[in-house]
Amino acid sequence: MSPCGGLIVAIVSMDLSALAGFTGYTNMMLAASRASRAAASKEATPAANTIPADVKTPWDTSVSTSDTARLVKAMQAKSLIDIHDSSFDKEGVSDDYKKLFALYKGLSTLQTLANAAADTKAPAGTLAGLNKRFQDGFAQITKYTSGLELDTLSLLTGPKQTAAKSTGVVSRSTSAFTSNPVVQGDAQASMPALENASPFTITVKRGNGTATNVNIDLSEMTGTRNIGNTINFINGKLAAAGIQTRLQRVDVTPADTNTKDTITPTKQYAVRVNGYASETVSFAASDTSTALYMANQGKGAGELRKLDVDGAAPATVYKAAIGSSDGDMNVKSTVVDGEGNVFVMGTTAADIGTQVNQSSSSDVMVKKYDSAGNLLWSKLLGATTAADGLALAVDSKGAAVIAGQITGKLGTAISAGGKDSLVVKLNSAGEEVFARQVGSALDDGATAITIGPDDAIYVGGQVKGKMAGAAGSIGGTDAYVIKYDTKGTRVYTRQFGTEGDDRVAAMTIDDAGDLVVATTEGGQGVVRKFSTANATSPEIWSQTLGNLSGGGAIAGLVAENGSIYVAGSTSNDSLTGGGATIATASSGGVDGFVFKLDDSGSSVASDFVTYLGTNGSDRINGLAVSNGRIFVAGDTKGTLPGATATHPDTQNAFAAEIDATGAQVWASQFGVTTGEGYGRGLAVDTGGASVLDALGLPKGTLKPGGQAHTITAQTTARAGDYFTIQLNDYAARKITIDPGETMTSLVRKLNSVLGLNGKASIARTAAGDTLKIEPKEGQTVKLKAGAGNLDALAGLGLSAGQFTVESDDKTAADSDALPTYALGLKASYSLLSTDSAATARSAIEAAMSAIRTAYRELTMDPALKKQMAEADSAEKKGKTGGTVPAYLQAQLANYNSGLQRLTGGSSTTSSLL
Repeated sequence: MSPCGGLIVAIVSMDLSALAGFTGYTNMMLAASRASRAAASKEATPAANTIPADVKTPWDTSVSTSDTARLVKAMQAKSLIDIHDSSFDKEGVSDDYKKLFALYKGLSTLQTLANAAADTKAPAGTLAGLNKRFQDGFAQITKYTSGLELDTLSLLTGPKQTAAKSTGVVSRSTSAFTSNPVVQGDAQASMPALENASPFTITVKRGNGTATNVNIDLSEMTGTRNIGNTINFINGKLAAAGIQTRLQRVDVTPADTNTKDTITPTKQYAVRVNGYASETVSFAASDTSTALYMANQGKGAGELRKLDVDGAAPATVYKAAIGSSDGDMNVKSTVVDGEGNVFVMGTTAADIGTQVNQSSSSDVMVKKYDSAGNLLWSKLLGATTAADGLALAVDSKGAAVIAGQITGKLGTAISAGGKDSLVVKLNSAGEEVFARQVGSALDDGATAITIGPDDAIYVGGQVKGKMAGAAGSIGGTDAYVIKYDTKGTRVYTRQFGTEGDDRVAAMTIDDAGDLVVATTEGGQGVVRKFSTANATSPEIWSQTLGNLSGGGAIAGLVAENGSIYVAGSTSNDSLTGGGATIATASSGGVDGFVFKLDDSGSSVASDFVTYLGTNGSDRINGLAVSNGRIFVAGDTKGTLPGATATHPDTQNAFAAEIDATGAQVWASQFGVTTGEGYGRGLAVDTGGASVLDALGLPKGTLKPGGQAHTITAQTTARAGDYFTIQLNDYAARKITIDPGETMTSLVRKLNSVLGLNGKASIARTAAGDTLKIEPKEGQTVKLKAGAGNLDALAGLGLSAGQFTVESDDKTAADSDALPTYALGLKASYSLLSTDSAATARSAIEAAMSAIRTAYRELTMDPALKKQMAEADSAEKKGKTGGTVPAYLQAQLANYNSGLQRLTGGSSTTSSLL
């Protein structure tokens, strides 16, 4: 009361939701208490969800070992997942517990590795070993969790997600073509390569079949021959001829991602051809020269280098990157097709663009470029174990055929046992035509390939047992040749050799259509000629070159105008089989060699052998011949005569020309990446270089987006791969990738399963189309990988797991639905630096915490869990205006009456109810 006796009333606003929330919370605690008392009053028997007292959880702190002991064990462990671990694989422990405990212990091993790498005192030299062990173990963990099924809860490898989105991209059709950068720096500066440029022709074919030739002679230009003026001049010629297609200068300067420096990236400009669907454009130069295409290998990366070799000295036209240092890459071969396109084949452990490398170690990579070095398409075969590409050929229709070796199976093929020979044909648009996996029960490999004039395929290699269709094994490792028709049907098999170790090293078809085979047999280099008609006729002739000696090998074979050329490496300074003369003597050690034979049809005679090298170790790895000009590619640590080393004492790639007498004409050395380089593949095109290169324009027909717009061409999901999709608790449905599957056809399949409860759609990105799968509100979709090497999810870049969109109406939710926990793991962890190791450690620790939470969910008394869930639901309803208890309503009514009396019934007074 006040000093004057008056009554002071403080009117305080009240938040009703807080009262209701408190009431809900109180009810939840009362319900939990009642459930607890009810459980305690039951007969004291072990509940079904408990574990025996002698079994300790993996996180029990009473059991500990030293950091050093844990690290040693982590580095030595072959398998991180052991469901039969003796510490918990005991009677009375449910399968769910065993699975969770095994997973937890596996993650604990990864945690130990990450701890060691995150230590700032860890020697830098140890990080690579820790990372390798971590990556192997992480792969085991993710494989295990992706197929993990629990009876009492759902466990996700990654984070909780509401939709599945693919990383695999399928490009869309386009009529626009953009070249590689052709100007670096000032776009107004004159382009030196155009100053004395010869004329070229742009031919445009219309839909009605008519063709218009537009002659471009830059000597008619006025003003500076920069990129803009040149394009304007060409567009004027096209417009005058009534052609709709236009050229455009575009800025392709890479984005500046380094915000810490003040260096502005050098401007880069390219030429874009904006075409029309009704016009087919092709380019042809009036004056061309011979081009060499070299596939060079550097540290983890490669390059395609184009040389113009008709001048006084070879000139580099361009260098196109084949790959980056993101993953191991091993370039093997390059060939040119009839239209001047260039194919590069190799092996890589990295992803290629958006194509996911599914292999455990390496997959075969093929890239197709046009003559100007513009990448047309890339393709990974989709091997899930390990595959190596060893030889490459291209037929008359531009189809690439690969020979190699594979461990395990490719798609639906059947493994013969051990390592098998592999033959894969891709059409000119990058779509697989067929894949053949053949061999004996032992290790085999396809090491050479050539194409006949009728596009028949001849594959050669080595086999330790008996090749299917052959007469029998001769002994040791035999050489073999298999002939396939254009559809991949085997025509015959020839197996031959000595009782020692033999293999086919190279093959070619001569002018008469006969098959010439170069082999290594017990260390000897041998060249034979066979009829292509059958496998039973005797050899037409054979010639032993001599002993290749230690480190020797045959790397190339060409037949031209009655001459046979063999190239490789040898430490034998007298490789003079058949009486060959020595044109250029050996420099010592291992040198490259070129051996020439004269073929009269039914007999052969040795001509000369010439050596190329230094006093160190030098190798020839590629051979090409054009009109009697002999070109070779290889690597050296020294300096070849007439060449300049890029870096002293560093392996250099080289190219060289040898004339018809065996004398060296020129040699050039190159570095790749940090200066280290290895010349691997070599191909020649007599009309491959011209003024078109300066504008980034290819010779022949322009084919923007030349790869087939299918899932099977642009991802590593292969025909026959599959995954399953399950909607809620309905039966899972199998989704199989068909030959030529498109994003549109796959979306139709998925929507036929999802019906009104979900949606599959195509998401448009700048790179192309991706796939999105999402359930509707209150629904769950589960994706599960296909078995073994037939997993389509991996090839599509989709994650296996559960995707749920929770309902806003909690009362309508399925009370029987299994609780879901997410490990939150990603696929990008690394221990190669202490910072990245710390990130990996945090992620692993969070995943382990999720398992402990899941375990608590399993061990909670079911009745208590239900009571708490109901109370929790009531609390949430209270917070959003649920029913107020009667006693509170009575109290609040009294408060309202009092307020009415105090204010005299003022209409401005707000009721609390």
